[in-house]
Amino acid sequence: MVIDVTENWRKRYSFLTKQEQDILYMLSKSGIEYTDIKHMSKDRFALFINEYIKELKKINKSSNYNNEVEVSDHDVDTVFYMRKNKININKVMNKLNFVKNLNISCYPNMKQTYSRINSRFIKNKIINTLVMVVAFAFFLSGSLSLNIWNKDNKKTKKLEASIIKNIKVGEIKTNKDSFLSEEDYDLYKDIRSLNVDFNKLNEMNADTKGWVYLTGTTVNYPFVQSNDNEYYLNHDFNKKVNQKGWVFLDFRNDINGFDKNTILYAHGLINEKMFGGMRNVFKKEWLNNQNNHIIKLSTNNHKQLWRVFSIYKIKPEEYYITTYFNNNNEYGKFVKTIKERSEYDFNVGVSTDDRILTLSSCYSKGTRMVVHAKLISNE
Repeated sequence: MVIDVTENWRKRYSFLTKQEQDILYMLSKSGIEYTDIKHMSKDRFALFINEYIKELKKINKSSNYNNEVEVSDHDVDTVFYMRKNKININKVMNKLNFVKNLNISCYPNMKQTYSRINSRFIKNKIINTLVMVVAFAFFLSGSLSLNIWNKDNKKTKKLEASIIKNIKVGEIKTNKDSFLSEEDYDLYKDIRSLNVDFNKLNEMNADTKGWVYLTGTTVNYPFVQSNDNEYYLNHDFNKKVNQKGWVFLDFRNDINGFDKNTILYAHGLINEKMFGGMRNVFKKEWLNNQNNHIIKLSTNNHKQLWRVFSIYKIKPEEYYITTYFNNNNEYGKFVKTIKERSEYDFNVGVSTDDRILTLSSCYSKGTRMVVHAKLISNE
């Protein structure tokens, strides 16, 4: 039956809502067949409508002519399909509204259109599934990493508490004769040296070589040494696996003889554990207090004070952790380079006669923070 849009065909389908009646005409004119869409899911129907409309516009021309259409029970079935799947009728009406002024001479191939959107739907579903799998993998990995981080953090705190409880660490007056220059004595004669009970520390870990304290920071730990620079990156003072690691001496250094450049390493943890507290040296509060510019270091045979003369951040490199120099000329160039790198002028003279202590740690991803100090007191 052919029914003009102006005829009273709505009475025939008066059981539909006004909105549902409005879309019947556009469904009829656009040629969407119920038999082709009845098995589609809501998501696939949305894709189908978009693709079908593109094709319909492509193969037909706009016109002011409102031709007659045949509104059939199959169109009503399509409305019921939309009602059942809770498809927003207003959205579909807005998309199909253009057909009122379209002179339709042919219709898109429904099966080809559906085949295209079906392939796209499956492809999108695969991509979404992969994205979810990858996201879940990252989430799982992150959760596991966080769990390990928390466990290692607890182990480190417990270990630090044990060391503080069981190891006697005090301070004693620094002997005047231990200072290497009158200037340093005048400036730092009131700074006390560390006095550590290494017997108990050595019982806990035979790798123990000394204790280091960077004044004005949380860097205050016994340090160890292994036969490489890898082991204590992921082992703690008790030699247990721990991603927090521990403070360790470069395996090339001799803690008894002291090389031209003695190097200590540790992770720069964001909770200020290990060498994380080194970040303080870049703050005005630390820099403005001259008493902070001292590193106290104690070993079985020495009690030392080191005066900071250079601090900076740099990309990972081998140069500043050089421990052996062929001659004084080479060492002089090294001293000049690391002094000129400093982000703050400490106004400290350094020569080839000086011995250097270097603290190295990670500042951020791909960046190291470095502190250089020269020996001023050795008892």
